[in-house]
Amino acid sequence: AASDVYKRQGIITMSGKNTSKSQGWRTSMLTVQMFKRWAFIVTLITAILGLFVALQVVEAKKDSVLNSTIERLQVQTAGRAELIRLWSDNLRNMGKNITDSDLIRLYVAESSSLDEAEKNTELADSLEAQRPYMQYLLNEFAKQHNLVSVFLTDANGNVLIQNADALPLDETEQAALAQVATERTDTILPARAIGDDLLLDVIRPIFPLAEKADDTSVVAGMLFTTQNNSTGGARLMENQTF
Repeated sequence: AASDVYKRQGIITMSGKNTSKSQGWRTSMLTVQMFKRWAFIVTLITAILGLFVALQVVEAKKDSVLNSTIERLQVQTAGRAELIRLWSDNLRNMGKNITDSDLIRLYVAESSSLDEAEKNTELADSLEAQRPYMQYLLNEFAKQHNLVSVFLTDANGNVLIQNADALPLDETEQAALAQVATERTDTILPARAIGDDLLLDVIRPIFPLAEKADDTSVVAGMLFTTQNNSTGGARLMENQTF
């Protein structure tokens, strides 16, 4: 009986020891699981923060690239606009030495003043005698500036003199001449393509000697020029000077 009691006590003692070990193991497992959970949470938060920071950096970089691109485009646009302005001024000023010439102004004004009754007068004979020189002047002007066409017209758009290889004026260009005569200001017509050539027409009013170019000036005639701008247009599109 005593041995049975001892045996039971030993079993109880062993059972208690096993229970303590089991509780310790469970506590250890809970600690490990808790650590893993916290480690996962910390890793997740770190990843989210890292992603947020990365997105902010990417967004800032994108904004920087976008702003840089916008600034570059603005500079290029401004530069090209300046090129176009200079190019336009160059076209407009090309015939200035013709339209400001006293001899040309007098010739055009006197030619415009002739009517049918005066075709056989001394003035008509004088104008006809000047015609070869005017023809030579326009031919040389066309060669100097590589112009396709050069016309001197009267106030009604009738051709007085033209260079040797001038293209004929069409209805649109005749209408433009009439508009310049009315508005008394120079103009550049829309570009037109003939084959591979890009042609630009410029019309400048010519005023009599007694007139100054203002809002009340009477137009005596006009200078119509056509330039082949295929090369200049290509350089302009490349944003280069020409």
